[in-house]
Amino acid sequence: MIVVADSSPLNYILQLDIIREFQVIFGEVLIPEAVLQELMDSGSPEAVQRWAAHLPEWVSVRRPLSSDPTLPKHLGAGETDAINLALEVRASRLLIDDLPGRRAAERRSIPVTGTLTIAWQAALVSNLDFNLLLSKLLALGFRASDDVLDLVKHEYAAARAEHK
Repeated sequence: MIVVADSSPLNYILQLDIIREFQVIFGEVLIPEAVLQELMDSGSPEAVQRWAAHLPEWVSVRRPLSSDPTLPKHLGAGETDAINLALEVRASRLLIDDLPGRRAAERRSIPVTGTLTIAWQAALVSNLDFNLLLSKLLALGFRASDDVLDLVKHEYAAARAEHK
């Protein structure tokens, strides 16, 4: 499985301290240089900056060789490069939260996964309390509509029932 990550999911996963579960779920992960720069930015939480400064061996940094000129211009550099890299390597998954970025990726047939899904997968992998993870995520400033939160809770409950 080839996985490309944008900065938002990594940022939240690191702050939730579920990076070990993240690695179990996804294995090796590619990030564009622009994403690494966002993670190392002085405005990022200290734990995120430390992790980005000393990437684990299962994370590779790679610059996309080309750029899709039809991508929306309002996307950030990290989202743009993550989508371009996912296209280039034919990623089986793009980890991204930003809705315009998700839509742009989906229009290009790139499967996407966001932080909420990663959190419930981590809860399943390590038998963590998903509701507690969700509360912590919302306390960190993560935003999602009530409909999306309800959908993810339903997906988690279904996956948990199947997992047993």
